[in-house]
Amino acid sequence: MTPMLRIENLKVSYGKAAAISGLSMSVSKGELVALLGSNGAGKSTLLKTISGVNKARSGRVVFEGREIQNLPPHRMVGMGIIQVPEGRCVFPDLSVADNLRMGAFTRKDPEGVARDMAFVFELFPRLKERTGQAAGTLSGGEAQMLAIARGILSRPSLLMLDEPSLGLAPVVRKMIFEVIRQIHKERKMTILLVEQNVKWALQAATRGYILENGNITIEDSGEALMANPHVQKAYLGY
Repeated sequence: MTPMLRIENLKVSYGKAAAISGLSMSVSKGELVALLGSNGAGKSTLLKTISGVNKARSGRVVFEGREIQNLPPHRMVGMGIIQVPEGRCVFPDLSVADNLRMGAFTRKDPEGVARDMAFVFELFPRLKERTGQAAGTLSGGEAQMLAIARGILSRPSLLMLDEPSLGLAPVVRKMIFEVIRQIHKERKMTILLVEQNVKWALQAATRGYILENGNITIEDSGEALMANPHVQKAYLGY
């Protein structure tokens, strides 16, 4: 099966410092792929390069058979590549409802948007209670709910989540994890996940990649990575 997303020998630099050095990986339609590694390994850089925020120095990013490296971010959004960035990044002065509408800005199917709006309110009842509230007044957990919901409203072909549990209280983190599982299973949504909670990410993932010093060092199923001695020692504390 041809992968939905294929990355070949990708190199990305910040000035003279290499952030990604010859990375190759793939994501197939319907997978939940976990991208794991320590801080500074290049995980967020990779997501930003796929979404067009960062520029590739060389290599290829191929999405649904088309080379897309270095296209501008709005073109990526139009192709269905949606990133929920680390730090939530909601529009603080807009209401919850208007933030959600921004997610659906490029869509031309009002009935589908209405169905998706109802779906995200089922996932996140707290957002329904706060539709008229300014997003900047939400708690950190509520803002993360809003950021994920806004991504769903875009009806992405590929949803990229960057550290969705970062800084959240345990009860909110658990709820966010369950929502990610649910949208993957019920919507068959293709997800590329960067997550600091390695154990949960590998339990949920179809496959996983370990990224170290700007390159992939291990690739395997989530179950196999859980049993890998290096992963256990370096990331799971076993």
